[in-house]
Amino acid sequence: MRLFITSYQKSGTHQIMPALDAVKQVVGRAYSDMAAVQGYGMSGINYEGMLDTCQQLREFKEKAFGHLPYLPEYAEAIQAVPTKVLFNVRDPRDIIVANFHSINKVYYKTDPPGRKGFGHLNFKDEKTGELVIQKKDPISALIEIESYRWPKWLGWLDHNFVMQVKYEDLRLGGVNTLKKILDFILPYSFNVYSCAEGLYPNHANLTFRTGRIGDWKDEFNEHHKKLAKRLLGDTIEKLGYEI
Repeated sequence: MRLFITSYQKSGTHQIMPALDAVKQVVGRAYSDMAAVQGYGMSGINYEGMLDTCQQLREFKEKAFGHLPYLPEYAEAIQAVPTKVLFNVRDPRDIIVANFHSINKVYYKTDPPGRKGFGHLNFKDEKTGELVIQKKDPISALIEIESYRWPKWLGWLDHNFVMQVKYEDLRLGGVNTLKKILDFILPYSFNVYSCAEGLYPNHANLTFRTGRIGDWKDEFNEHHKKLAKRLLGDTIEKLGYEI
């Protein structure tokens, strides 16, 4: 039995991945941004890249992780060898806040040397020519972007070989959550208490900020809350979070 973790960006990848010792990365090449985004220059599926990713999913040994949105081809490829999948998620509204601070941390139009992809959602609006961080209301822009991206991930929830793992559960009840993961991936085995040590955030990581839960309640204004409910409400509910 193999183990694969597909983690939505900013969902605590650098906690769940080292905790379960899944260090090999499968890179998603079907989408240029891992999800097409309307109005921000993202194209459709790159079929050559999809085939490359499928090959990686068939061939990896024992454990791996990746930021992989859902494609039926990925699900088929990953089951070429019996594999359990953990779908690592976080409240989409907290992810928006994390992304806002990430792209605001370093203001640039091109990737600085050695930091490729940092602030990966700082797209250029095709209509206005503005980067997200240059907009009058970047958070509203990020809400819109995420409303296009999230539906491309939710297909993972439709398979019985997939377990959804919430970032919040790992932070607030790490040991109990790891026990549930162990029950799910049996006969795979690991030391729950040893793994729990790896759930502490790596503050030296460039993508780590605070890891707080429910930050959106303080950072969103009323307009943001209503916009998120309208554009992301279905996703938020499907992931098991309260609107």
